[in-house]
Amino acid sequence: MSDITDYLIGLNKLGIRHEVLEHPELKEATDVQAYFGDDLSGSCPTLIMKAGDKFIALVKRGDVRLDSAKLKKVLGATSLRMANAEEFEGSTGVPVGAARVYNPGLLTLLDKSVFEREFLNGGSGSFTVTVKYKTEDLKKIPGVIEVDATERENMKIFIAKQVKKKFLDLDVVILVVNNIRVNKDEVLTNERTAPLVAKMGNDTFFENPVFKAFNRFCESLSSRNKKDFPSVENLYRRFEKRGKFPRVNNIVDIVNLVALESFIPLGVFDLDQIKGDMMMRYSKPGEEFRSLGGDIEYLPAGLLVISDEEKILNLFPFQDSIYPNITKRTKNIVILGDVVEGIDIEDTKKAVTKAGNLVMELAGGKKGNLETSEVREDDLKVQMITKVKQGEKKRIFAGMRPTGRLHLGNYLGSAKGMLELQNNPDYETTYMVVDLHGITTPYDRSTYQQSIREVLLDYLAIGLDPDKSVLTVQSLVPEHIELAYLLSTVTTIAKMSHLPTYKEKVKQFPEHNTVALLNYPILMAADILIYKAELVPVGVDQEPHLEVAREIARRMNADYGTDFPEPQRFATKGEYVPSLLGEGKMSKSVEGSYISLTDDLQMIMGKLAKAPTDAGGPGEVPKTGPVANLFKFVELFVPNRLEYYAGMYGRGKLRYVEMKEELARAIYEEIKPIQEKRNEIERRDREENYVIRVIEEGAKRARAVAAETVAEVKKKMGLLIS
Repeated sequence: MSDITDYLIGLNKLGIRHEVLEHPELKEATDVQAYFGDDLSGSCPTLIMKAGDKFIALVKRGDVRLDSAKLKKVLGATSLRMANAEEFEGSTGVPVGAARVYNPGLLTLLDKSVFEREFLNGGSGSFTVTVKYKTEDLKKIPGVIEVDATERENMKIFIAKQVKKKFLDLDVVILVVNNIRVNKDEVLTNERTAPLVAKMGNDTFFENPVFKAFNRFCESLSSRNKKDFPSVENLYRRFEKRGKFPRVNNIVDIVNLVALESFIPLGVFDLDQIKGDMMMRYSKPGEEFRSLGGDIEYLPAGLLVISDEEKILNLFPFQDSIYPNITKRTKNIVILGDVVEGIDIEDTKKAVTKAGNLVMELAGGKKGNLETSEVREDDLKVQMITKVKQGEKKRIFAGMRPTGRLHLGNYLGSAKGMLELQNNPDYETTYMVVDLHGITTPYDRSTYQQSIREVLLDYLAIGLDPDKSVLTVQSLVPEHIELAYLLSTVTTIAKMSHLPTYKEKVKQFPEHNTVALLNYPILMAADILIYKAELVPVGVDQEPHLEVAREIARRMNADYGTDFPEPQRFATKGEYVPSLLGEGKMSKSVEGSYISLTDDLQMIMGKLAKAPTDAGGPGEVPKTGPVANLFKFVELFVPNRLEYYAGMYGRGKLRYVEMKEELARAIYEEIKPIQEKRNEIERRDREENYVIRVIEEGAKRARAVAAETVAEVKKKMGLLIS
């Protein structure tokens, strides 16, 4: 037992959190997991291997399969094999089958599958003791390397008992296919779809019993679950209306093709974006659902969802979240087929199998075993999603450049998202006017302070509340600059100089190609990481800078053992607000393209009146250009009228005067309360220096957090701290 004690002391010294689990002598991982009521997906075996002339330790999750070719490529090795018994014991000092996760002297590789679980059971060097490891802490093993060296052959999907109790016939059939290729190859060709179209000639086509069964099921759900689901019937109805089936990419189109042929509702997820197994259950109050468009919605209790152990993947039936979306980077997929009352499970199995076979035929890959849903309690693994949100507030940071008064694009693009986060009790929000960023390009010193004040007044007017959020000015928190310097030590000049935004700014201001401009993304990373912010409400154009922040966080965590989160973008519904001129987005730098938050009704009507249009149809509403932009405004401000105006356009009877007048009134009603509140805040500022008091108090609160982070980082980096 002394060897085990020494091993546990070593884990403690490294800061690897763990729990010791004792059991009878068990030599097989399956037996150990069964003893604790779990399966191999809850384990992390250590494989001792010989790569070339060196021995390595690979830690993976127990339910995934090693891909030797991938591992050889990662290691740059010409040969790779498992260590024999003598080599195993010689390199680890423990019996075969009892390998520890931490093996001093051996290069340790952590497969990505390990991090899909918060805790995993692994070896201790003994057949009577198992160690439950905090997986994130395994990154603290000296010299450890994170790799992608496995593939998942199978996974499970569970249905919560309370869901199954209500829907006795509800089941889901799933099939994993690994190593596929995503591309734009034509799948829904005329040859393949002609038989489908021919079926529609039958007068009773839409009376199909499978359609009816699925519709009956959907009618029994919450109204939120029924909204805009892409059922097979809807795919046919879209063809009936538009004369073509929707096309996405080869994988999604293959699954849709089989669904159209079989009438069975099918879906497909990116397997690598799913943490652990899946569960169909009811939503918890306040859970996040992030749609394909990036919008975040806080769900009420009782909606039917499919989740993994960390997030909601799907608002059932098949309103997918952004997480499991099939993209060009997808390598492994899971196909899902529904079974409800009136749909035979064998028919669904055949459809899912056919889809898997067709994926392999047209996109390569290797499939696993067909799996059918199992019933399970909605247990702690899933409930932790809500538990974490209720018990630990996530930090949010957003910076606003002091470029003067806000316009409608700023309001919808970021400000509404900031309000949404501020008013959610699960979040702790810090908002700053980032004046240091503003001086990286030419600016007017004589008006800069006034510009800062104007931005603060506008944000206070739209509803930012100093009692709910930290609201201040960046230069009042000097720790941002100090952390930016520390972060620059792990960031290369090459990385910064290749960013598209840097190149654009240099092209725009060739005489101002300064170090400050080059380091702009590092300061932005410091702004976010100094508060350990997890969400940042910015537009999609800032995604490259956010990726820099994530890369810096990963490098600092790996090199110095810091605990920076990797910040994600929080997208709002109207994040892209088009220009009134018909091209690009609303921008203060393009005269006539924007509506100011100070504009009255007549000014808004005048600006919309100048917005370019066409003859008003007939035909399908354009997807791009001036008319598409106007319809985007309809979607944002009078969404209940979108179908009406699209119908009028389709018949060639759209009156743009009517549309623009209704839009102007709706926009004015949205910004009128902001104008009234700003007048009130300006009066208060004149009487009591309100804005100065807000930012000074905000700076004190911000510095308390920022100073703590900087001290922590300096200590981790081996620097002296006062």
